[in-house]
Amino acid sequence: MPRLLDPLPRRLGALWKRIVFGAGPVAAVLVAVRADLPWARLTTVFPPGVAAGITNELRVSGQDLEDPAGLLFSDPRIQATAHDSQPMTFVVRVPAEVDPGMVEVRWAGRFGVSNPRPLVISSGPEWTLQPTNTARADALDFPWDTGVLGRLPAAQSLWFRCSGEPGARASVRVLASELGSRLEPVLRWCSDSGGELGSIRGSCLDFVMPASGRCLVQLQDATYRGGDEHLFRLVATRAPHIGLVLPGVLRAGETNRVTLFGRRLPGGKSSPLDGPDGRPWEMLETEIIAPPLAHSNAPPFNLPRRAASAPLAAASMRWEWASSNGVSNPVLLALTEAPVVSIPPGTSGPGGSLTPVRPPVEFSGLFPRRGEQGGVTFEARKGDVYWVEVWAERLGFPCDPRVIIQRQRGTRGEQGETLYADVLELNDHEANPGGTEFSTVSRDPAGRFEAPEDGTYRMLVWDLFHTAARGGHHPYRLALRRESPDFSLAVLPMPPVRANDNDRAVHAVAPFLRRGQTELLKVIA
Repeated sequence: MPRLLDPLPRRLGALWKRIVFGAGPVAAVLVAVRADLPWARLTTVFPPGVAAGITNELRVSGQDLEDPAGLLFSDPRIQATAHDSQPMTFVVRVPAEVDPGMVEVRWAGRFGVSNPRPLVISSGPEWTLQPTNTARADALDFPWDTGVLGRLPAAQSLWFRCSGEPGARASVRVLASELGSRLEPVLRWCSDSGGELGSIRGSCLDFVMPASGRCLVQLQDATYRGGDEHLFRLVATRAPHIGLVLPGVLRAGETNRVTLFGRRLPGGKSSPLDGPDGRPWEMLETEIIAPPLAHSNAPPFNLPRRAASAPLAAASMRWEWASSNGVSNPVLLALTEAPVVSIPPGTSGPGGSLTPVRPPVEFSGLFPRRGEQGGVTFEARKGDVYWVEVWAERLGFPCDPRVIIQRQRGTRGEQGETLYADVLELNDHEANPGGTEFSTVSRDPAGRFEAPEDGTYRMLVWDLFHTAARGGHHPYRLALRRESPDFSLAVLPMPPVRANDNDRAVHAVAPFLRRGQTELLKVIA
């Protein structure tokens, strides 16, 4: 094994002692060194998932992957050794006590440690798919709650067959973007004879078993692409599916009462909300014990995979609901030390509602539909300063929030209506100190509000992407808190020199040090 890597604690200590902040000649020298010495780049890991408690095989691909020293996992309990006879293949041992979820894997070899790739750890059986089921007649029969790991062939689709009790509700879930895959899944639910019964462009398809007790599920890419980088993990399940949780932010260190919205919730009742497929969701109240902020358990790779979402890692938790019919999909819940306010859907009037709050506060709600109002009202004195921030896109929802703060006037209109004056409008957050390598641009608005006068104010919230009078709602989180300057730090390796002026690609670069080397890092505040 090449002596390239010191033990991890020693390497980390040496790293922070030798960080150099510089520009000009220093940067030029280091870039020249980088040009002479290649670095390992990990492109794919297949299959993209392994089962705990058994021995698995992983095959990797990439660039400059020479003289393998092994694979490194974000969970050090997982170990891998090179296969005796198959190149680029590793035997992976996952202890049974490793929790299901996502981990990261890196290559280690002659040219150092590579960039990470995500890997699913499951507690149940996993099948590695040989793509022979590209026609309806060759649909693959597979049991419930078994993960199917595969690649989607280019310009083709894959067919699967489910069997079960007639009228039973179930769903098919696909992991793709979470695995770093280029696949944009489209799922279709068909009768056993092939007639389409429903479809969705997304990662979860809910369906009802037909009278025959058999149905087909088709998986394809939205633009008919495919290949080695179009990985997926597909599972058919009758376990609960959670679409959203209200409130989506919990008070840290306390027991919080929340409402779950989804499908197959034992004891649930009909809700006023529709899912993405246009059918009503079920709703059920339950309690969640939130950990203190210092003990939150959501590492960055369990968050939406965007740099703008990185600060959520220190103030969020990953939660699953265990019920009589299985364990639900995981959901991301934010944590806060401020009071939390939320209102149940369907309790407001036909024109929506504005909820009275007392800052500092966190409000969790749903974006209003066309013709409705949504948001909060509050009292403020002249000179009061608050920081206003909305989370929606950074939580993984396809939203473009807009916020307008208005002050209630002392006069009324001709019809006796209450009049308001605009004070502040907040829209996209465009600050991006990280550039293309660590983009912090977000459609979520944030800004400073200073009350110009004593009085009553209202904060109106809209989603500019979804303005229909009907359809599914998306949730948002709104914080109204005292101004308290703070910052987060991100440390990145410097990107390689661009091939030409038209090179706009984001190149995978791993942060590692060779023995005796000084490296230039990019620090973003």
